[in-house]
Amino acid sequence: MKFSAGYANTNNNFSILNLSRQKELSVEHLQIICVLQNILHRGTPTIPSDYIIKSLQIDKFEINDSFLPLISRQNPNWNSSIKGSSDGYNPALEFYEKLDHFFADYPFIKQLILPEAFITEILPDVSVEFVAQQVDFYLPQANLVIEIDGSQHQQEGAKDAKRDLHFKQNGISTVRIPTVDLRKETPLLKQKIEEIKTYLDKSKAFLKYTVVDYQKHQTELQLTSICRFQTLTLQLLKFGYLSLSDSEWRFNILNEHKSDLTIAVEDLQLWLENLHSLQNISFIKPKIVFSTANAVNIDFDILKRYDDSCKNSNSIFVRTDYQDGNNYFIVSTATPIDYQLKEKEAEKTLEFFLKNIFNKNSFRQGQIAIITNSLNRIDTIGLLPTGSGKSICYQLTTLLQPGVCFVISPLKSLMLDQKQNLDKIFIKNTAFISGEISASEKETIQLNYAKGKYLIVWISPERLQIQTFRKHLSNVNANFKINYAVIDEVHCLSEWGHDFRTSYLNLAKTVKEYCPNTKFLGLTATASSRVHKDIKAEFGVKDENIKSQIDFNRPELTFKVVKCASKKKYDATKVILENFNAKSNFLETKKDTSKSAIIFTPNVTWDFGCFDLSNKLNGIYPAKANFYSGEVPKIKDDNGNKVDWVPPKEFKDYEEYKKQVQTDFKADVFPILTSTKAFGMGIDKPNINLTIHYGISASIESTYQEAGRAGRDEDKKIKAKSDCYILFSDEAEDFPIHVLENKDTTVEEIVKILADKGFNGNDICRMLYFYKTNFKGLDAEYKSIVEVSKHYKENESVEIIWNFSTKPQIENAIYRLSLLGVIKDYTVDFADKKFVVHFGKVDDNSIKANLENYIKKYNDKFDINTELDKIEEDTISKKCIRFLLKWIYENIAYERRQALKGIAELCRNYDENDHEQSSKIFKKNLVAYFEINDITIILQHIADNPDDFPRWFEVFYKKMRKADNTVQDLGRIDKEGYTELKFKLQRFLESYRDNPGLNLISGFIRLVLNEFNDQDGRPRFESALKQINLFEQSQQLEILKKLFDARKLDKGQRTELSKSLLKYLSEDFAELIYEQLQDESSLTVLLQKPLKKLKQLNEDIYG
Repeated sequence: MKFSAGYANTNNNFSILNLSRQKELSVEHLQIICVLQNILHRGTPTIPSDYIIKSLQIDKFEINDSFLPLISRQNPNWNSSIKGSSDGYNPALEFYEKLDHFFADYPFIKQLILPEAFITEILPDVSVEFVAQQVDFYLPQANLVIEIDGSQHQQEGAKDAKRDLHFKQNGISTVRIPTVDLRKETPLLKQKIEEIKTYLDKSKAFLKYTVVDYQKHQTELQLTSICRFQTLTLQLLKFGYLSLSDSEWRFNILNEHKSDLTIAVEDLQLWLENLHSLQNISFIKPKIVFSTANAVNIDFDILKRYDDSCKNSNSIFVRTDYQDGNNYFIVSTATPIDYQLKEKEAEKTLEFFLKNIFNKNSFRQGQIAIITNSLNRIDTIGLLPTGSGKSICYQLTTLLQPGVCFVISPLKSLMLDQKQNLDKIFIKNTAFISGEISASEKETIQLNYAKGKYLIVWISPERLQIQTFRKHLSNVNANFKINYAVIDEVHCLSEWGHDFRTSYLNLAKTVKEYCPNTKFLGLTATASSRVHKDIKAEFGVKDENIKSQIDFNRPELTFKVVKCASKKKYDATKVILENFNAKSNFLETKKDTSKSAIIFTPNVTWDFGCFDLSNKLNGIYPAKANFYSGEVPKIKDDNGNKVDWVPPKEFKDYEEYKKQVQTDFKADVFPILTSTKAFGMGIDKPNINLTIHYGISASIESTYQEAGRAGRDEDKKIKAKSDCYILFSDEAEDFPIHVLENKDTTVEEIVKILADKGFNGNDICRMLYFYKTNFKGLDAEYKSIVEVSKHYKENESVEIIWNFSTKPQIENAIYRLSLLGVIKDYTVDFADKKFVVHFGKVDDNSIKANLENYIKKYNDKFDINTELDKIEEDTISKKCIRFLLKWIYENIAYERRQALKGIAELCRNYDENDHEQSSKIFKKNLVAYFEINDITIILQHIADNPDDFPRWFEVFYKKMRKADNTVQDLGRIDKEGYTELKFKLQRFLESYRDNPGLNLISGFIRLVLNEFNDQDGRPRFESALKQINLFEQSQQLEILKKLFDARKLDKGQRTELSKSLLKYLSEDFAELIYEQLQDESSLTVLLQKPLKKLKQLNEDIYG
């Protein structure tokens, strides 16, 4: 058995020989052993535990950059392995014995060369014809095979040539020495020896092996011995030589200091104790005994490599491996552990793993709830503010289960960042697959994943659309247990899936099909109800399994809004940068004290793009800025045509350039990065202290998410303090903002406005521009669906060709048809640019049933018959398609506009004349959007139960939760409370368009704040009244009484309220309205009643 593990930069590949199964393990014991082996082998090398560091009295642990070669001065014994010829002459043995003579200037060549090596040891993935074949000698450090050719070579020349070619194709050279030349030491032999020396001199790996004074490297040797003995002990437990329930563990050790090995086992027992504690299982540490009696015989030597002397089956041998470059790591797997964790009880034990794996002393708020719920094998959504350690939630969860996970990540930059961050703490058995790596690299990673080489693999959602990857995934799940499918930045499923990445929308279905027992863990900083609603519908996550931090405030971030014309954004940016530089000197990049800035732009090129802005900034700050975007910038050539920008010559393509930009920015090579939202999630760089939004973002959430790249230093009181600017351009000349913000505005109306105003209108216009590309209109999408439907063949697979301009449109149509059950599944062939669509068997009734099931995930009161009756089409299936599109447009498109309205209003209300106070108010209202408290719980209840009108009015009253969890009523909220409530309500309005309770609350808030003419004021209030008018009269009366009791209003507010009430409710309530509001409108109605009676009486009397 071969392993790759260690705690020092040395030869970390080693072999354990002569293990044999003694007895079977219980499932519980195997689970624990597998988890611990994965933790200890998470990287090669990796960081030892606190206990080891303290036991060895290491002041400050670091893994040295310089390599320490492990080599024994004792010659190996290969007498029985090196084979001779039938006449008794053994040329290979002769060559081996003369190595010191031939290569006198190259110490240790005899200790490093491997005789009679199987080709499968050299190249594991070889064709069947080479499987049983051996080479005479293999020197791994030089990638060199040496063959001693006897007379048989002439008969097998073609076979040997084929083998040599195979080696050459894999970077391994072959030197062949004829037997006759070896025996006579001819000039040809000397020539061959010189050729070998040439290979040796070129090999840095071989030349590392020099004479070492090991007395100066005792710590590295101790660490290496400890890690190997821990690995050995785990194998002894796996194979039944030892048991976790033994009272003592007995070892008979040769060739090693037992004090180091005692530390190894004591540390192992500490890990085991905490793993047992997590499962609430008692673990009594076995006594550690080093003895010759009744013990496991172990020949333990970290300097020696294995040879023929290790064939003594009475002992278990631990030896350094010959191959330095191989990674022998294989994930240790068992059935998933069914933890039954409770947050408070588990926290201390989980902190042990947090400290010893991630070197962090305590969890941040919210992490424990996510980790324990996920470890309990429950589908979980975790909500944490940016910079609050979402990644650790899935990383620790994965390491505490005996298996692997994959992470679906929306951005290449995020994959690279998380990979680099784990590499820094020596968790290196991970990989990511993104578009920037070559096809061969992708295939290698996929194959290695299927072989259990990675604990964590990051992929894009598009990867799950590829049939070959699905097969790899299925194999991994069968052989290595995929315990978790992690969806990082899970809000992208909702925000991007419906817009431009349809791959997100089929994600849950695909994972469930190919990894049926895998649990979902979604992580995001997003708190919006619309996102929660989408995620719950897609993954079936229950409300109680959405785990959130209650306080989303990040005190280290200060928000400022600068209102300026669109054409003045660049000037405003220069002022901010100059002021920041005057305060921090950030343009002079210095290690340890440097600061940096990110400027987020709405697009890639032209006046508001990161590419052009970076070029402008480099004009005044040479070499201080760079740009980052997901797409290649488009520039105009000499003829005015749009072409792809070409990166500098040292980069093979844009993807390589982009990766280097990210690496350089994190390494403080330059201080200013201009970027699209492609750099807006998850990137962890501690010294970003300034962000600038070059125009508003798409929502309050994305603003906080992107600004959250700043302030990540651990020193939150000083070093993390950061300024987050928003450059808001709200030019209003002839701009129909009321139309854009109205909840009932159609997509077609918006597209017309955008066509009139163009991309240069204002911030809102630029952010809505995606409507022109992502929402083609109902008729256009209907035609696309009809076109795809023409390919329908019952229960058959059909190929549909696409190009880059038609792909989004066709894929959207395919997804819509899959919702209706017409399409069972589909995959994407990116190489041949085609969809492979698998049709089902459907009729009108099944299509109707599928539509109903889908809509009811979002609205359980949906009445399909009523809705379809309103659609003018001649068949049920056409009606269903029309209604589905109408529903998506009304809900998804509405949600986008409402989210944009929220951030625009927040910026609009900012008073630049008082930055200090305005900044505090802005931050307070921004945080209110994310908060989870008693009020938001009530709002969620109203969202889910729109007719429960007695609960509507609870939000207008202050409440305080006491220590005993009882609630004390503190009376009505004040005007400031209404402002805060407005932003708490915002995230619910984004998701619920026609909820009478939420609309009534919204309208009343706006009335109190004198914003009744806002689109979230009167229009929503009157929309609610239309629905309330259908309630029973006694219920309407109760609603009115509660409404009047909620707040004392001024004269103008009373007048506006009365007008709306009288417009939609019965005149029978006029007396009550006048009694409460004392307004002219209700008085007029009241006076009209007797006047009407008098008029009628007059007509009756006088005719």
